[in-house]
Amino acid sequence: MESLVETSSPCRAAMLRQTYSSDFTMTVQIDRIGDLDLNDTIKRRRKYLSRSLRKFLWLFRGFGIIRPYGQQRNIKAARVFSIFRLITAVSIILFFAAQLTYMYVTAAKNLPTVTVLKLHFLSRLQTTVITALGMVILATRTRDLSAVVSDLVRACVWTNDTDFRHLRWATIFSPLYCWLTLAMLPIGMAVKVFAVRHLKDSLFGGTLPAEMVSAVLMLSETGTAIFFRALHLSVIILICLTLGVQFRRITTDFRQAYGGDRDDQNPEAFVRRMNELLRRHYDLSKLVQRFDAIFSATLFLFTASDLANVTSLISYFISGSQLEAPLGHYVTQSATDNVVYIICAIGSVEVLLTRTAVTAYLSYHAESCIPECYTLLEDPGIGGQLEKHIHRTLQRLRDVPVVLTGWRLISMNRNFILTVLGVVSTYMVVAVQISTKGGPGGIEPTLTQTSSDFGLMTNNSNV
Repeated sequence: MESLVETSSPCRAAMLRQTYSSDFTMTVQIDRIGDLDLNDTIKRRRKYLSRSLRKFLWLFRGFGIIRPYGQQRNIKAARVFSIFRLITAVSIILFFAAQLTYMYVTAAKNLPTVTVLKLHFLSRLQTTVITALGMVILATRTRDLSAVVSDLVRACVWTNDTDFRHLRWATIFSPLYCWLTLAMLPIGMAVKVFAVRHLKDSLFGGTLPAEMVSAVLMLSETGTAIFFRALHLSVIILICLTLGVQFRRITTDFRQAYGGDRDDQNPEAFVRRMNELLRRHYDLSKLVQRFDAIFSATLFLFTASDLANVTSLISYFISGSQLEAPLGHYVTQSATDNVVYIICAIGSVEVLLTRTAVTAYLSYHAESCIPECYTLLEDPGIGGQLEKHIHRTLQRLRDVPVVLTGWRLISMNRNFILTVLGVVSTYMVVAVQISTKGGPGGIEPTLTQTSSDFGLMTNNSNV
């Protein structure tokens, strides 16, 4: 029995060593498979974001906003064709503005009072002109947009399932919001075209049916200007939500790393982890600045334009005044037009609040790590290098806030939401006071009498 045990002990030891070796090899293989699965998941999720951003860039190229650069063949022909698309889109918008201006001058030259007419005219003219100006300005700033988008995709980490769910929600909401915004106005325009078909429009002096002039101009202007602004807003929504989720993850990891059991943590690993999070925050902050350099001018222009639209429509609804004269088929006053104006008012408020909310979301989560940094500075156990990095981060956030701006004039953060609401509310109060003192009942007869005295636009049976 002893000899059997003695002879079996080496065999048993060899069997145990082989078992441990197999278990170790299998464990290593499982760990490697886990790393491969994790890397594949990250790549797949990054590709998901890249695919969504690529669609928006492709639509921008359709407007000629992003011109091709590089050394590939036929690059000059591609750039010329891109510039031609941009000129075509801008020309359609400006032609509509010129036609609208001509009709306003023709309608208002014999009218002593053109208050409501001027309100509608200026509201629509500034929308078209600012959209065309925004196209030209954005086309001069998008040379590096593709590179910035690529850096954004590489900088984002989607290891957390909750963050990826938020990303999927953002990629679904942003294009859906674009198409819903675009669908609001054409529906109203189509109702106008088929509800008031008997009007005659003047195309620079020539009398033509409304379907041949205003209907074509309205649909073409909507298909270019409104779609471009909806596309611009959708890109801003996706970028702000993506970066906001990444900043929130940094703050959460910061809080978890510091709030755990410090006794069980390796000090070097803790410092290395903190430095890594601060470095990621710096990289994302630089991306925000690069996006701000591209979109700040158009953010300012479109936000100011939306504010003007909201205030003018509020003034129109509160005053209850009658339109002195129609501007072709586009600016009239009937039950159908009131529905269209209500749709325009809802769309303008929705676009304005959405743009302000998503930019404020980005700014809030970019600065959410500041309390955690101050809490960490109170710990006497942190090293001098980490303390230096924290002080540098706090100074950077104080001197250069991580926020999208409106042409470096306004910061699109949470305070701007209160500013916008205050401006709209103040204007509503002023409009109510003016309309109460003047009284809509005393305005309507004067304007109606004025239109009938001059016999202007005899086809206006709906005013």
